[in-house]
Amino acid sequence: MDLETANYIVTYFDHLLTSDERGAIQYQYFLPKGINEYKIEVAQRVMAESAEKVYFNNCKKCGRLTRRPQSKVCRHCGHHWY
Repeated sequence: MDLETANYIVTYFDHLLTSDERGAIQYQYFLPKGINEYKIEVAQRVMAESAEKVYFNNCKKCGRLTRRPQSKVCRHCGHHWY
């Protein structure tokens, strides 16, 4: 899993994280591998346990992940679908 996808999951589906995971990400404590590696690990756990609750909003033109689940404009190619 790449960091962009992990950030998307951790940011917009934070209700699927445990309170300890949210606290560690918010305050960045006890993270010997660093914040980015921790976010990837947490996102992988979320996908393993609750993949059906995570919605990926990919651009219809370039296929890349949009900024938010509700986005109607791609930040990568500028395509919009109103």
